[in-house]
Amino acid sequence: MDETTRIFDRNFGRRTFLRGSAAALGLAAVTGAGCAPKDELETSPEAGKPADEKVCSGVCRGNCFGGCALDIKVRDGKVVATTAAKLPDEQYRRICQRGHSHLQRIYDPDRLKAPVRRVGERGSGEWEQITWEEAIDEIASKWKQYQEESGKESVAFMAGSGNFGVAAANYAGRLRDRMGATTVQFCYDNCYFHAGIHAEGVGDGFNSNEIADIVNAKCIILWGSNPAVAQPQNWHFIMDAQRAGAKIIVIDPNFTVSASHADMFIPIRPGTDNALLMAMVNYVHENGLADVDYIKKATVGPFLVKESDGKFLRQSDLGVEIAKDAVDAPIVCDANGNHGTSEEVSDPVIEGTFEIEGIKVTCAYTLLVESCKEWSLARAAELCDISEETIGELIKLYVEGPSTIYQGFGPDHYVNGERVYFTQIALAAITGNIGKPGATCGYEWTYAGLLKYVKPALLTPKDATPGMTVVSPNLLDNVKAKEVEGKPFDLRSLYIWVSNPLGNQTDRNSWIELFNMLDLVVVVDMRLGDTANYADIVLPCVHWFEAEEIMPQTSPYLLLQEKAVDPLYESKTDVDIVNMLAKAMGFEDDFSMSLEEYLAATLENDGAKTDGITWDRLKDEKYIDIMGGDPYYIHGGTGVFRTATTRLNFYYEKPAPYINYGQSFDVEKARLPYWEPPAEAWPQTVAEFEANPLAEKYPLIFTTERNRMKCHTQWGHAPWLLEIYSEPTIRINPDDAQARGISDGDHVRAFNDRGEAVFMAEIHAGCRPGVVVAPKGWEEDQFIKGHYSNLTSRTFNPFTPNNCFFDALIEIEKA
Repeated sequence: MDETTRIFDRNFGRRTFLRGSAAALGLAAVTGAGCAPKDELETSPEAGKPADEKVCSGVCRGNCFGGCALDIKVRDGKVVATTAAKLPDEQYRRICQRGHSHLQRIYDPDRLKAPVRRVGERGSGEWEQITWEEAIDEIASKWKQYQEESGKESVAFMAGSGNFGVAAANYAGRLRDRMGATTVQFCYDNCYFHAGIHAEGVGDGFNSNEIADIVNAKCIILWGSNPAVAQPQNWHFIMDAQRAGAKIIVIDPNFTVSASHADMFIPIRPGTDNALLMAMVNYVHENGLADVDYIKKATVGPFLVKESDGKFLRQSDLGVEIAKDAVDAPIVCDANGNHGTSEEVSDPVIEGTFEIEGIKVTCAYTLLVESCKEWSLARAAELCDISEETIGELIKLYVEGPSTIYQGFGPDHYVNGERVYFTQIALAAITGNIGKPGATCGYEWTYAGLLKYVKPALLTPKDATPGMTVVSPNLLDNVKAKEVEGKPFDLRSLYIWVSNPLGNQTDRNSWIELFNMLDLVVVVDMRLGDTANYADIVLPCVHWFEAEEIMPQTSPYLLLQEKAVDPLYESKTDVDIVNMLAKAMGFEDDFSMSLEEYLAATLENDGAKTDGITWDRLKDEKYIDIMGGDPYYIHGGTGVFRTATTRLNFYYEKPAPYINYGQSFDVEKARLPYWEPPAEAWPQTVAEFEANPLAEKYPLIFTTERNRMKCHTQWGHAPWLLEIYSEPTIRINPDDAQARGISDGDHVRAFNDRGEAVFMAEIHAGCRPGVVVAPKGWEEDQFIKGHYSNLTSRTFNPFTPNNCFFDALIEIEKA
């Protein structure tokens, strides 16, 4: 863009920029107030001239685990409507209010029109417009300077979950690795992923059966999950199962929309989920309810664990010479003392301690039950605030099966969360409620299945040396210390794409402090949201419908996003932006692919070839079933799991952190289930577990939940949705509200030592006493004061670095 086409040649504030750029580019004429008015959409701009109409294939790519296929109606070059696309299986034809509101994001009057540079203090909203050439040259020249002066790790890249397209999510990582720059791992939902990957492996639907298979379940436990609100695209599958006779059980501290449809609601004390699970495992074993045959053939239960080092006894330990590239198989033992591999011993025992050729060993299943044996129903009932009778009924329904544990992210959001998912899978494994129709433990995420097609060379350029990895909750401390576990670390620049950390990470104020310590923060986004408003340079990216993309999510289909309309204003795709930066950095040879060439190359590999999947076929058919199954995909249905042992792992032979940045952790504790209180959110004394002293000052547990009208912070400013839900709210139990003189509709101040936020109070009897719930997704400009993320804590378990959103204590008062 040359000088004659610049919108302004002066400095301006954020709101001035948005108003001025809209007028200068004719945005008001295109969109009206946020989207095209109905009368404009229904008529051609030229009277008597037939409208130029088409329908394009599309897909919703936000991180609600939806991935819903859409038909995008385009008239005279403008998107005018989105509807649910037809798919071979009508069960997957779906769309929600967010999917219907895409045109309000495309034609948002606050949409960023061109690159901008900060001219005022961070967060002041003072910007100047610059050209793409100016932006790229400034970023690249500073990156070169920083890496020369302070090392390659001085530039870092951070993604998030704002766009699960193959190119949008992954392409910038190529430049990061080519530069040897630092990876900032965003640490969302890591407890869930860590346990699932180790314990049951990654299948075509991550760690779950295809969601449509849930109709075969007789018992469905929604554990820390509220799919009626958080995953509406899946809710009808659960209701279909209930109509077919399944019992729906909701385990959650609060009475949710999903709980209102359940057959059984269990209001568990926050952060105690794993104590309940360990009591269930103990009861199953003590009462002879375990599926012994399944434990023998599909789990590590019969594997022998050495007392000396906690590892499995293997052939090499017994003097067997292992050929190159051969498997050093674990050893099992039968009732007569014969030992060998599981192929050699047909009926191994799963309990006992033995001595094999002078080596003391114990069956992995024995170690599992020993780790849980102190958790009686009575002890769990006291800790979890659930009656023994309720736990007994829960176990009865679950064991009878086939049963599904529909994993949610509630337990993930505490420092002690990883063990919950680990023990859920252990319970499923020992009862045979996994790997069968209607029996699974996890959450379907087809994106994991797609990754088997992506060639490593497309993720990291040949001969590139990836840099160090740091974790987002610890980033500020690393920057202050100028080291990561003893390694020098002088961070000077951060590049952020498909992410909004100031809106979605814990402890927002720490991120603002971090940004103020850096020389250059670059954000790629469609609008000046929470994170972009604190950046130095903001680069405008396309809306999903303005570029081609490949996307699956929670369905069996690989879906095509066609380019429905041309990019508005000066917005560019992530591939184009990265290619421009790479050229300026001197890496043009590794970044010569166009977006379409990259997408085509993604499907040029042996795995895709075996499955008959090509880019040309996808463009022709628009969707391809990549899960298979008859009639549905069953995770582990063959009896083989994609784990290190090819079995279900409820014993961790070689504990490894989910993200390894050189940290230390308790290896022995990580091998088996255990329970300990949350790091902060433990305001009560129960049995031998003392209350957190901080609770005297801040007695309420602060939690958040998915917002029905948003996907994290996406759709947060859509006018249609704001008509329904117009300001941040916080739900409070009537007793807690009365004690503080708070009435329904009052504005209240929530606060702790980290920060504050003002919400409108909703008095709700379904909210557990001592707990408050704030639907998340609001940005700073939508709060009267503060931000909900100001209240959250960066504390995490080094074994599973994670944003622990619920592990926080607060107090509230009338504002």
